Amino acid sequence: MSGVPSVSKGSMASLRVVLLCSQRNKTLTARFAKFTERARGFARETAGIARIYSKRIAPTSADTFR
Repeated sequence: MSGVPSVSKGSMASLRVVLLCSQRNKTLTARFAKFTERARGFARETAGIARIYSKRIAPTSADTFR
C-alpha cells in the first residue's frame, strides 16, 4: 500500500511538468505559427514572381527551341 501514494506524487509531478511544457509549447507554437505565416507569404511571393518570369521567358525559350 505504501507504493500508492508515491505513484500519486509522481503523477502530480509529471502533471506539473506537462503543464509547464504545454505553457512553453504555446509560446513556441505561436512563434512557429508566425514563422510559417511568413514562410507561406514568402512562398506566395516567389510563386508569383516565378509565374511572371515563366510567362515572360516561356515564349522566347519556345522560339529558341524551334
